[in-house]
Amino acid sequence: MDAASFFQYPSGTDPDSGPPAVPHGAFQAGPTSFLADQGEADWAQLLAQTTTVRFRAGDTVLVAGAEDRAFYLLVAGRVAVDGADGPPIEAPAVLGDAAFFDGLPRAVAVTALGPGEAIRLSWQAFEALAVRHPRLAQALLGDLGRIAAARQRASAAQVGAFSG
Repeated sequence: MDAASFFQYPSGTDPDSGPPAVPHGAFQAGPTSFLADQGEADWAQLLAQTTTVRFRAGDTVLVAGAEDRAFYLLVAGRVAVDGADGPPIEAPAVLGDAAFFDGLPRAVAVTALGPGEAIRLSWQAFEALAVRHPRLAQALLGDLGRIAAARQRASAAQVGAFSG
């Protein structure tokens, strides 16, 4: 599979199109880079454990209160956190990582602003990946943790507190 096209989707992605491109070099921008150092084979191993979620405008991508111990890689489209004043979240982005880590119900709902696609990795699928590919699992956890820390620092900076 060609991994070069990951997260280079044209605008207006059709959610009924074929499977997602193989992620590679995803999230190249600063603290949000995700598995940027992993090769095509690693991404293929990761994708083998994921499911694809396609959505349309108005669809609820993540349901508040749902018990869904999984995180999502938004690979196409834009979503909004219900009740948040911030700008929309645009692909590429990581969604739902808090519930993935702590196993608690989702704290917020996320709604699609248009057609899009995400890939979902459940905790159970992650555990299977970790047994077969521990180095990849370690890299995945490290990047998710770094993204969560960057979000926490940005949030703390907005309220004038530092948690570092």
